Amino acid sequence: MNAVLEVRDLTVTLGTSPVVRGVDLTLRRGEVLCLVGESGTGKTLTALALMGLAPAGSRVDGSVRLLGEELLGLPVRELARIRGRRIAMVFQDPLHAFTPVQRIGDQIAEALRIHQQPRPRRESAQRRAVELLDFVGVPRPGWAARAYPHQLSGGMRQRAMIAMAMANNPDVLVADEPTSALDVTVQAQVLEALADVRRETGAALLLVTHDLGVVARTADRVAVLYAGRIVETGPVEAVLTRPRMPYTLGLVGSVPRPDARSPLTPIPGTAPAPGTAGPGCAFAPRCPLAEPDCVTSDIQLLGVDSPSRAGLAGFAAHEAACRRVRLVSQRTAVELFPPGGEAGGGTRGEGGSGVPAPFRPGDGGPGAGAAITPSASPSSNRTPRSRKGITPSGPDTRSPGRHRDATPTTPGTGSLWRWRRSTPPTPGNETPRSPGRTDPAHGKPAPHEHTSPPTPAHGNPGSWTRPTPPLPNPPRPAPPLALPQPTPPAHPTPPSASPELVLRVTGLAKSYVPPSGRRRRERAVVAVEEVDLAVSRGETLALVGESGAGKSTALMEILSLTAPEAGVVEILGQDVARLTRRTARLLRGAVQIVPQDPMSSLDPRMPVGDIVAEPLYARRVPRDVVAARVPRLLGQVGLEAGDAERYPHQFSGGQRQRVAIARALAVEPALLLLDEPVSALDVSVQAQILDLLLRLKRELGPAYLLVSHDLAVVRQIADRVSVMYAGRTVETGPVDEVFDAPRHPYARALLSAVPLPDPVAERARRRIVLPGEPPSGVPVTAGCRFLARCPVAALLAPGRRTRCETEIPRATQVTVAGTHTVACHFPHGGMPWQHIRTDRGTSGRPWNQPPDRPPVH
Repeated sequence: MNAVLEVRDLTVTLGTSPVVRGVDLTLRRGEVLCLVGESGTGKTLTALALMGLAPAGSRVDGSVRLLGEELLGLPVRELARIRGRRIAMVFQDPLHAFTPVQRIGDQIAEALRIHQQPRPRRESAQRRAVELLDFVGVPRPGWAARAYPHQLSGGMRQRAMIAMAMANNPDVLVADEPTSALDVTVQAQVLEALADVRRETGAALLLVTHDLGVVARTADRVAVLYAGRIVETGPVEAVLTRPRMPYTLGLVGSVPRPDARSPLTPIPGTAPAPGTAGPGCAFAPRCPLAEPDCVTSDIQLLGVDSPSRAGLAGFAAHEAACRRVRLVSQRTAVELFPPGGEAGGGTRGEGGSGVPAPFRPGDGGPGAGAAITPSASPSSNRTPRSRKGITPSGPDTRSPGRHRDATPTTPGTGSLWRWRRSTPPTPGNETPRSPGRTDPAHGKPAPHEHTSPPTPAHGNPGSWTRPTPPLPNPPRPAPPLALPQPTPPAHPTPPSASPELVLRVTGLAKSYVPPSGRRRRERAVVAVEEVDLAVSRGETLALVGESGAGKSTALMEILSLTAPEAGVVEILGQDVARLTRRTARLLRGAVQIVPQDPMSSLDPRMPVGDIVAEPLYARRVPRDVVAARVPRLLGQVGLEAGDAERYPHQFSGGQRQRVAIARALAVEPALLLLDEPVSALDVSVQAQILDLLLRLKRELGPAYLLVSHDLAVVRQIADRVSVMYAGRTVETGPVDEVFDAPRHPYARALLSAVPLPDPVAERARRRIVLPGEPPSGVPVTAGCRFLARCPVAALLAPGRRTRCETEIPRATQVTVAGTHTVACHFPHGGMPWQHIRTDRGTSGRPWNQPPDRPPVH
């Protein structure tokens, strides 16, 4: 095929710094080429430069030819004639790309009337806009055409943007992260819309994304960018399954998979800031295979199977800009970037000081087949070096990731400093519990409790004795009176066989009434309805579902420590509806949250040290204890003690998330609420944060309640999973059972929509694309909430369907062990969903039946 778009030596300079450096791309008709890489590598700027939309003040050099016509240097009027007609763009944020004061249909019609000759009438252009909206799968296209952008959901706006881009049958579509902020089911709908557009128009697609699952599903070829240069390119199967550039290998290894739990391989350090890359390979400071020549001299793209390009040219060529291609081909991602190394939870995952040096001066460079030993490679048992601004207290010489107090402690009791405080009293009786009760976490008699911090050990203000945490007794059927305390045993008792329950939620409900306007007269809508949860110490329970399912609402109801609208919330055996102000304050430290966007939760005017110390000051911890505690908290989450003097805007996104985790750990919570903790991070940084959370759970033993829409992340970190839809729990069980053999139709559709980062396995799967949009608030009605989108109910006989319409399904056990529950009248039999016939589209055929047989229920 002839090339539709040819890009040669594209360079974009901002000020005096080249941000995009010599990019070459070739795109054929009907082909999908994906640009991938971390944030700041130049992907979006490359796409904007192709469209003539580079930022003001930038200089664009090179050549961009569209069907042989040079675009660079064209007058603005000529570019405006070409954009939208021959080359069109789908922007990442359609809410900002659409004009907010114009209706969606009018904006699509405007694109038609500007570029088509003869110019169509307004009425015919608006009719065509409705047809385009219907083609890309927008529900109720007539209403959507009359709506304003803010009235549509994110997925509907993205599909409307695709409809406007395809309106004039362009030759090239440029899509910049079109699915980055969408649920997996809506993501599947958007990808289907893009595929339909390509089939209808024959357009080539240049897709900018950081999601390697999307790449595996859609791409024909891949170009990997790093520091503004292409470092590897080739067919998608070759690049993702046989990467030959260390950066690509680490990138692929950082992606969690929804089909299996595997160790992630985060890349240490961070990419250079745009425009700061010097001579040589920009990845050399992070590469464990770098040699001296990598730092001083550039290397061009070469065929991975030959030192020259002879016989490897063309669209099928697999090329990498690396001197150690043969050595990379002999290594796996785990061997090259060990999960327990610098990036996987050592001292510093994203900062400059934690980046391994490319080579040691005087070492003479490694020989073939031998990796460079990083100069800062940490070990789990090495002695930490002195850091600026911190002096280790006492004789502790262990790694900052696992420090202890100077006072010896019994193994297995955790590594966090604890100070004695009064136990939250039983509601109705404010007297402190008597000393000598058994510690349920470790089976040991707790020492006497005090209402003030103890005296320092050995005169060192940073070293304190370590009593057991003030945990209430486990939940038991008893009136709200002071519970009798057991007699202290003569010797420590072994821990109980059953894990301690940290959180129990039964029948939780939350509804609201629209506050103003016409909708005030309508019935209340339900955000959460009859949600049941149970989380034990050291366990991770994940809440998953689409936007509007009620996950975050349930999280906020638990965090508020107030009486819920309906149901019971028990934290460490305490019913939050019966807490007094004092007991609520004492229990507040047992529950902490790590927010989705740490930047919005960190005070920009406070240094990080004060942010981490703030919860300790709120609990009246002495200042000298706080001063010794903050550096240890920062070390535990992989930051340096000197970072305490820096402000939030001086950190990267992953580092800010580490600060949020350190702040949450400051008061040693028993339950950590994680609200989409990695949703806004690159895959490599995401792998670092996930590895950090897993390590902290092993060392400190808190319970995690994780809210996430990324099912691959859930598979990596969770022990159990609870699937929510429209405020209700539809399926709960061990993560392996639910992911490998889901029983509820919604859970099956949700899991089938998650792309795998393996092109061969991903393209062999059949997906279930649900019709319609996720609900955002459900009226109080009877029946199954999933009925309107359920492919099983669509084929039920009228008599059986009536049950779904009138009767709310209740959770029932579906396994002998009793750990897997499903709220469905007609649950699936449990056959692994990967091996069952599924339908693309919305025909509604059940998964366990061939198309020519009636359903059997």
